[in-house]
Amino acid sequence: MSDTLKRNDSSMTDMSGLDDDPKVYHVRKSRMIRLVNWWTVSVIYYPYILMGAAGVLVAQVIFEAYENWDSLITVYKGYQNTLSTSPPVAIDVGWKATALFVACLWFLGHRKTSIYLLDFAVFEPPQSWKVTHEQLLEIMRRQKCFTHDSIEFMSRILSNSGTSQSTAWPPSITKCLTDENVPSDRSVDGARAEAEYVMYDIVEKALEKTKTRPKDIDILIVNCSLFSPTPSLCSMIIHKFGFRNDVKSFNLSGMGCSAGIISIDLAKDLLIARPNSKALIVSTENLTQNLYHGNERSMLLQNTLFRCGGAAIILSNKWQDAMRAKMKLLTAVRTQGEGNEAYKCVFECEDEEGHRGVRLSKKNCGCSRKSYAR
Repeated sequence: MSDTLKRNDSSMTDMSGLDDDPKVYHVRKSRMIRLVNWWTVSVIYYPYILMGAAGVLVAQVIFEAYENWDSLITVYKGYQNTLSTSPPVAIDVGWKATALFVACLWFLGHRKTSIYLLDFAVFEPPQSWKVTHEQLLEIMRRQKCFTHDSIEFMSRILSNSGTSQSTAWPPSITKCLTDENVPSDRSVDGARAEAEYVMYDIVEKALEKTKTRPKDIDILIVNCSLFSPTPSLCSMIIHKFGFRNDVKSFNLSGMGCSAGIISIDLAKDLLIARPNSKALIVSTENLTQNLYHGNERSMLLQNTLFRCGGAAIILSNKWQDAMRAKMKLLTAVRTQGEGNEAYKCVFECEDEEGHRGVRLSKKNCGCSRKSYAR
């Protein structure tokens, strides 16, 4: 039976009689409506409202000009004569044309660049990539480098990690499940193959869902903390999908779990500076070269908490895309950790035996809370 939570939308004010199943959560429709930011909704539709009002004014001007064509001819022939014969027509047409002109100037001068999320795609790993907790522990045993205490420690972390019994690991690591004599592949080629499989899948899905051609992308941002090859991950995507040669590409690495938010903040600044553009953001992580083979507990956490995954989103600053967008970016806030604790809370290094990995500090949560407080 699936462990997925189910939602039951209800318009009832008294929900005491509903099912108490812990796998079903109830949401009042009235509460959902209160969560809507109606100011944001009105701002999204504001250009259309303004254009509609401008269209009405233009239609009135044209209609009245048509109805009073003879009078306008008279105006054209002699201004003084028009004022004495048909002043209401000239005044009525004049104030509406002036109002239209002033409204257009005000809109162009005060509008801010809006950034819309058109759609997104997430990586859905094939069944052959998915492993259970017991299979993952068996993978660790077959590395033949972990002590019994390390295996027990990883088992306890797994049981309390909140991860399901069907999470993804790359074939370069899971292949030892079929033959214990086959070592894990930690080569650059193996890591590149993993990156290609994940990135190409989500980029293709995102482009297809938004009906966007690769050559319509103006900005490309890819973030992956632990794998930064040459050619870059950006270059791999550009080469695969045939992006334009003037696409603005940025490859972010070493920025940890916050890299996705940092990428959105960077895309926001670039879209504000470059009107009429679309940005593709790809966020992923790579495990092939990052299976820690030592026994230091603070570095063993990465073997149990991290998984294969990726997501791609397409942002646009074109107001024409507002109607089909899923969301609008309201704000993006960036803070920088300070001090030695923040600097070393997630630290890639080697242990005493020379095994490379990522050390996760116990003060990681405290540093994160301080960043949120700012």
